[in-house]
Amino acid sequence: MGDTTYADVRREFERRIETGEFREVSHLGAGRQYTTLAMLRMEREIVVAMQEGNRRNYSDPLLVSSQARMATENRHPKLNASQRQAVDEIFLSREKVVGLDGIAGTGKTTTLSVIREGAEAEGYRVEGFAPTSRAA
Repeated sequence: MGDTTYADVRREFERRIETGEFREVSHLGAGRQYTTLAMLRMEREIVVAMQEGNRRNYSDPLLVSSQARMATENRHPKLNASQRQAVDEIFLSREKVVGLDGIAGTGKTTTLSVIREGAEAEGYRVEGFAPTSRAA
């Protein structure tokens, strides 16, 4: 770590934009946003992997068996209707990548803990990624 000035940082940033290392992203929202070619390449690879993994059909297995689904849901009678619907839809999914979205306080973490329980009962190894340690 060394000492620098805002002007030095700004100059270096502008230099990297001029060389093409940093690319401006067209994005709705406040302020200018930048990324790199390497990040754009990684994002494309992730999207392709998700699309390939989600090309499923009815011959592919459900995430969990009917028995595991019902047993897991029965152990959690306090789930509200929306939580139960999310658990059910994910358990019935044949896709490899599924997202769960909701506003703060809607019970996403609780819902995911039930999904994790059912998936682990079926032998899956579950890893959580989230912006907060509590949610992960």
